[in-house]
Amino acid sequence: MEEKIDFAFRLYDLRQTGFIEWEEVKQMVAAVLMEFEIELSDDLLDAIVDKTFADVDADGDRRINKEEWKAFVVRNPSVLKNMTLPHLMQ
Repeated sequence: MEEKIDFAFRLYDLRQTGFIEWEEVKQMVAAVLMEFEIELSDDLLDAIVDKTFADVDADGDRRINKEEWKAFVVRNPSVLKNMTLPHLMQ
């Protein structure tokens, strides 16, 4: 479980800064929406990212550190559901 948490953190830390930043989450959400051909306004996309950060970013610095990420994943283990080999091979 710990390895999956670390792997997912590194995956979402697009700029490899040691933090998952607000803009990185926005890029990820936008990419997922495009994959499903879902178009949202920039305002709605920003609201989704803001809600995510309200749930995860405990210190309010608009960056998710490893401890915040781990706490979020422990509360929401389904986040790692897609990080299994059979799912990734689909």
